[in-house]
Amino acid sequence: MILLLNRNIPDSELKDQIYKTLLPVAALSLVILCVSDTYLFKLFVGKTSKPYTDMSEIGWNDFQGSPIKEELNLDGHIAYADAQINSTFRFKVNEVYNYPRVISIPVIDTKKSWTSKYSESLLKHERVHSGISLYFSHRVNELNKYWTWQTESLIEKADQLHDSLIVTQKRFDRETLHGTIKSKEYEWEERITKLLD
Repeated sequence: MILLLNRNIPDSELKDQIYKTLLPVAALSLVILCVSDTYLFKLFVGKTSKPYTDMSEIGWNDFQGSPIKEELNLDGHIAYADAQINSTFRFKVNEVYNYPRVISIPVIDTKKSWTSKYSESLLKHERVHSGISLYFSHRVNELNKYWTWQTESLIEKADQLHDSLIVTQKRFDRETLHGTIKSKEYEWEERITKLLD
């Protein structure tokens, strides 16, 4: 800064001093920003969470948790769950940069997702759960249209969408009786696939 105030330095020398001083500082700042964003992203998503962008990415290797004997009421009949996926979305409202204001990522928690049986129809059912999470994650990312909103308003709306995700997941299980009514399962799969197109 002292160099900039000294008017006795020739222009060519001043440019050299600026390049020698500012370029390394700018490069170092960029490196710190990139490394910190990568580190923060890993903290944001979680150690046992796997981000995904399509339902088809979910496979049995993502179900690493221990099975839980969970009682289900299937239309008055008691049954036990064969698998459970823990899929949701993580979101962050960006207060540093102007755009994107909201970042949402669908994730499956591999340590909380489990299975006791392996079948194609069961995997399809769990994938629809992941598709529902993916759809609501997209809805949160659509909040970027409202980039002038206050941070609190964006967080409130994203929380409302998360609550809607939970209600929709329960409705999906209730209407399909946890995947046992194949016609309803097919309807849901078609509906979610269309919403994601």
